[in-house]
Amino acid sequence: MKKVIKMFFVIVIIGVSGFWFIVYGNKYGGLTSFITQQLYYAKQKWRKESVSPVVRIKKDYISFVDWQRKCNNLPLTDHIKNQTNQTALTKKQFEEILDDFIILEKKQTEHDDLWVGKKRLVLHEEQKSKSGWWQIIISWFSATPSLPEQPFEPVAQKLIVPAGSIIAFHGDLHGDVHSVIEFIEHLKDKKYMDADDPFKIAKDNFYMIFLGDYVDRGWHGSEVMYTITRLKVENPNQVFLVRGNHEDKDLYRLYGFNDELHNKFDVGQSDSLVKKINQMQELLPVVLYIGCTDSDGVTNFLQCCHGGMELGYNPQWLFNFNRSIAYQTLGKLERKSNNNKLESTVKNAVSALAEKYNFDPHYKISIYDLNPEELQDFLPEKPVQLWHLWGDFIVESDEVVVASSGRGTGLACGKPFTDAVREQHSSNNYKVRGVFRAHQHGDPGSNPMMARIFNDDKKGAREDAGVGKLWIPKGTKKGGLWDGIVCTFAVTPKSGYGSAYKRIKEFGDAYGILTVAQDFDDWVLEVIRLKDNQK
Repeated sequence: MKKVIKMFFVIVIIGVSGFWFIVYGNKYGGLTSFITQQLYYAKQKWRKESVSPVVRIKKDYISFVDWQRKCNNLPLTDHIKNQTNQTALTKKQFEEILDDFIILEKKQTEHDDLWVGKKRLVLHEEQKSKSGWWQIIISWFSATPSLPEQPFEPVAQKLIVPAGSIIAFHGDLHGDVHSVIEFIEHLKDKKYMDADDPFKIAKDNFYMIFLGDYVDRGWHGSEVMYTITRLKVENPNQVFLVRGNHEDKDLYRLYGFNDELHNKFDVGQSDSLVKKINQMQELLPVVLYIGCTDSDGVTNFLQCCHGGMELGYNPQWLFNFNRSIAYQTLGKLERKSNNNKLESTVKNAVSALAEKYNFDPHYKISIYDLNPEELQDFLPEKPVQLWHLWGDFIVESDEVVVASSGRGTGLACGKPFTDAVREQHSSNNYKVRGVFRAHQHGDPGSNPMMARIFNDDKKGAREDAGVGKLWIPKGTKKGGLWDGIVCTFAVTPKSGYGSAYKRIKEFGDAYGILTVAQDFDDWVLEVIRLKDNQK
C-alpha cells in the first residue's frame, strides 16, 4: 500500500511539473533556468533595498550665466563651412568635468548589491593625484604596457521612479550647444531648473534623460559634452545620459569630433583629454529601462535607448532584481537562441497581417534570411555591434517584420517583431510597454521617419509634431501612451542636420515631457516645441 501511495505522489509531481514546463517553460528558458532565477531572486529579497548613493562633488564651476554667454558667442554650424578652433572651454575645464563625471559614476556603481550577476570589471586606476581625485584614463581600446586593455562591457541600467515623476527627454544633440542651452533655459522658465543656477534641478520629482549622439555633425561637441556632464555631476540621481552610436572613437574619427578636439585643444589620440572622453563614454549605459509600479504590483517599463531592439539581450533578470536602481552587463548576446524562441510568435503575427492585407507572408518575413553573421550568439567587442545603438524602426505597421537598416549593421524592426521582443522581455510582474529613442534622422524629403517626427505625413496629432510616434491606435487620447508605443525624438536644428536640411532648421528644437502615473493608461507625453515658445 505504501508503495502505491508513493507511486501516486511521484506521478502527481511529474504530471504537475510537466504541465508547468509546457505552460511556462519556454517563457522562463526551461525549468532549470527558472529554479535558478527564483533562488537568486529569493536571496535578493533578504537584502535591504538600496539605491545609488547620493554623491555630490562640490567645486567652483563656471556659472550658467557665464557659460551661456560664452556659448552664445560661438558661431553656428551653418555659418561656417569648416571646423572652428573657437571654444568656450579650456582644456583644463574640460578635463576637470570629465574627471568629476568619472569619479561620480565610479562611486555610484561601485556597490556589488546594485549589480545583477557579474559586476563590470573594476577600471584600472592610477595613484591618487595631489588633489585627491582618482584619475581614471584607461579605456578598452587604449592599452599601455603598465595598464592592460579594458574589455568592452556594455551595461544596461534600470530606474524605477515613483508615480508623479516628470521626465524630460531629448534626442540627438550632435554638437549643437546653442540648442542645449536653449533647452535648459526653457526648463528654467517652466520652473524645473533652479532660477539662480539652471545647471541644478529645482524639483525632486524631475528627471532628464538624453538619448545619445552628443558629438559629431556639429562644431561644438566639446561644449555639448561639458554641458551634459555638468548636469549629471550637479544632479547625479536625476540626470541620465544614454550612449549613442556616435559615442564611439571609430565614428567620431569619421564625422568630425576628432578634428574638433585637434583644432580646439591641439590634442591627439594619446592625450589624456581624449582618453578621459573615451572613458566617460564607456561608462554610459547602452539602454535605460525607466519604470513605475502600478496598483496591481506590475512594473511598467519604457526602454530608453538611442537605436532599437536588441534581440540578443533579455532584461528579465534586471527587472526582477530587488532594487529601484540596478545595473547589468549585457554579456553574451544570444541573438540566435532568442530568435529561435521568437520565430513562431513572429510568423503567427505575419500570417495575421498577410490575411488582413492580402500579401504573401514569405515575402514579408525576412529576418531569417538577413545578416546571418549578426544573428549568432557572440560576445560583443565594439559598440557598432549593438542594436541598442544602431537599430531602426519601420514606420508603417503593415510593412515588413524586419529589414536591414541600410547602415551596414543593425535591423529596422516592424511592429510584429517589436511586439514579439517586448513580449519576450515581459512577464506577469513587469511589462515593457514601449521604446523612447532617437537616431533615425535624415533628409525630411525622403526619410519616412522624419515625416513622422514632423507630422508631415498627417498620421498623428498636430500637437505631437516634434516626436515621431509609431503605430498609433485609433481612439488614443491626447498625449496618451499605449502598449507598443515607439517614439523617435527629433534632432536639434542647429546641428549639421539643420545646416543640410532647411525643414529641420525651420522646424526648430523639440523635446518631450513625460508625466508618470501609477497606472500606465494615465501616463502622458507632452511634446514641447521651443521655436517661438510654442508647444
